[in-house]
Amino acid sequence: MSYRQEYLNTPENTFLPIIVQGDLGTFHADFIVIKLGSFLHGFLSGVMEARYGHTFKQFLQKKFNVKSPPAWANYKNISNRTFRGEVPMHQRSKQEITNRIKEDGGLSQGFAGYISADELRELPGSDPSAPGLVLAVVGLKGFVTISEETTVEQVENIFKVLAANCPSNKKTVVAIPAFCFGDGKAKVDDDRMLLMNAQIKAMHNMSKKYPNIISICVTYSPTLQRLSLKAREAMITSDLRFPRVFDRDSSQKLIPELQADLVSGRIAMFIGTGVSVASGLPTWEEFIKRLCNASNVEFPEGGSSNQILEAAEKARNALGSNFATSLVECLYGFGTPLPSVTHYLLASLPQSTIITTNFDTLMETAIKKLKKAVFTISTPSEVSKAPIGDHHTNVLKLHGDVTTPEQVILSKSEFASYFAHKPAVATLLRGLLLNLSLIHIS
Repeated sequence: MSYRQEYLNTPENTFLPIIVQGDLGTFHADFIVIKLGSFLHGFLSGVMEARYGHTFKQFLQKKFNVKSPPAWANYKNISNRTFRGEVPMHQRSKQEITNRIKEDGGLSQGFAGYISADELRELPGSDPSAPGLVLAVVGLKGFVTISEETTVEQVENIFKVLAANCPSNKKTVVAIPAFCFGDGKAKVDDDRMLLMNAQIKAMHNMSKKYPNIISICVTYSPTLQRLSLKAREAMITSDLRFPRVFDRDSSQKLIPELQADLVSGRIAMFIGTGVSVASGLPTWEEFIKRLCNASNVEFPEGGSSNQILEAAEKARNALGSNFATSLVECLYGFGTPLPSVTHYLLASLPQSTIITTNFDTLMETAIKKLKKAVFTISTPSEVSKAPIGDHHTNVLKLHGDVTTPEQVILSKSEFASYFAHKPAVATLLRGLLLNLSLIHIS
């Protein structure tokens, strides 16, 4: 079940934020939230400029009327001691600090700025598939102590600005980072836990108020992932309105066995196209339809699986030497696809093997972003080269990989003779099915 389906099938009063460890800069969502300092210091270079072009920061400064102070170091200094005879910032009231920041051309704590994806895509060099943004100022880089109050305030402001700009009859997915853990404000787990509890609870409350907004809490380290899951679990166990997972008797009996297998690494995930659809990629049938359109081959609307496979074979033959280029365009479109929350959730599990029929490389990207080693098996020759051990994840791609289009399985005849022509893959798959518990996700 995808994260959209999970929320669509859940009563409003049980909405909880999805929590996933991942790279916010390469995350697939309708909107991502960027945590900033008052003068746009923060996550504005590197990945962000790669997605939105080299004029990105200048665009933000103009849109929100923000200046760059000539001596940023001075602001850091006066947060701790008197500078040029002034009263240190930490001894001033919140209102005084806010007024000073505004006078100097900065943004106040709690600011949430909305930018649509369409507006961002007009920037020179911007990725056409890049999401919309919400800029969020959480604390003032030393001027305001980050607290439960400021955390809740910021979450509320993010939801309000999205609700004011997004249609209420459509689900909007927003990825929100774990706040306030990179500035040295919360140095021990107890402090972090208070702030995380505040953020998760605020995201839950605002999701109930605005049920069309699906919130994902993105953590960037195993420690924050542990704390955020603990905060989420605390909400579930303290409120009987939250349903437990797998309430059905038949599924309930499997939980202890699956948990034991997961902890010991005896789980293999089998993922289908549904996982990548959440990243904007087409379903299998839509993909074949795109290939047919690219090759001027008639697509059998409402046809059987065999008819669709026959059309795929005709399209491949018609494209000839252009097949490799068309394969990428029909699969990815003209943007840069990014891993979805489902990819990151699967990548975070302690598993040694993922089996997939997908051509795309989104699963491997998510695994790499979590600083894990990954090895792709898409050809028979790669079976013997696959590493064995707890620190690797092997991705077995039964139908091939987009990076080796000549190996992609598309036609009816290729499926019929698959195991005869790929005995090494057949042996590996048979061994996995005999020795591991298999969970199918599509």
